[in-house]
Amino acid sequence: MTVRDLFRIIIRIGGLYFFIYAITIFFMSVSFTLKGIIEYLVIIGSLGISIAIIYLLIAKADYIIDFFKLDKNLDNSTISFPNFNTNSVINVVAFLFGGYLILINSAELIIRIITKIKFRKEDEFSSDFSVISLHIILILVGFLLITFRKNITHYFEKNDTKHSS
Repeated sequence: MTVRDLFRIIIRIGGLYFFIYAITIFFMSVSFTLKGIIEYLVIIGSLGISIAIIYLLIAKADYIIDFFKLDKNLDNSTISFPNFNTNSVINVVAFLFGGYLILINSAELIIRIITKIKFRKEDEFSSDFSVISLHIILILVGFLLITFRKNITHYFEKNDTKHSS
């Protein structure tokens, strides 16, 4: 594996994390009541910027590496991991990231449900319901990452062969 490949993997994983984080923030901001056109414009603008950043991180990782010259002036251009290739790294990271999403959001979901049952505040149902449903969605995303990690690996492998040729 070359240093460029390692940076490409790190940038794309960062893009995947930013994508999931942006979805979380978007649903959290939409779940609260918006009062005017300015709030809608701010949300649409931030959504557009987020989509541009996610596209740049996932689809244009080589451009970022070239722009910041991340692979220049390094002593060794290859990194050797015995029996560990790019596909293995992506597979492990997808598993760990999916597990992270499941663990963190399961804890938050349990806390929200227990708090909701314990205090039974009916006036806060809509905001609590949207937060609870968001945690459920993120848990499902974690399960999907773990379940389809080989498909994700093949997707990145297909994009890498397209970029390298």
